[in-house]
Amino acid sequence: STAVTLVGNGLAGNKPNQPENPEELFIDSTDNLYVADTSNNRVLKCSKGSQNGVLVAGSNHDLNYPIEIFVFTENNQTDLYMADSRNHRAIPVSDNESGIKIIAGRKGEQGQTDDSLSFPTGIFIDKDKTL
Repeated sequence: STAVTLVGNGLAGNKPNQPENPEELFIDSTDNLYVADTSNNRVLKCSKGSQNGVLVAGSNHDLNYPIEIFVFTENNQTDLYMADSRNHRAIPVSDNESGIKIIAGRKGEQGQTDDSLSFPTGIFIDKDKTL
């Protein structure tokens, strides 16, 4: 079998073609590849056939170790959900909204109460957009 590079140039870094410690990949219904670029605290989106990513979350979103992502596309609307592990929260990033809305956990506060998360490592959204 032959290995194929989907994103990156083989070198770790912080450029669009240099993810560092990517933890999760997600392919949406239109074959876009999303990469949780964990060590760079960002999420990249790569169009089919491109090895360069476009930043979709992480510049002004104050991420800290986004470890898992889930993309939901409906009616030309794309919503990205992620487990922002070291911020102890689950968050959505919508392509028509600005800022962050926490849907589970509290930013920077881990805990064992019903409204707290502690280093979340996974996320799943059902067809009704329920976490």
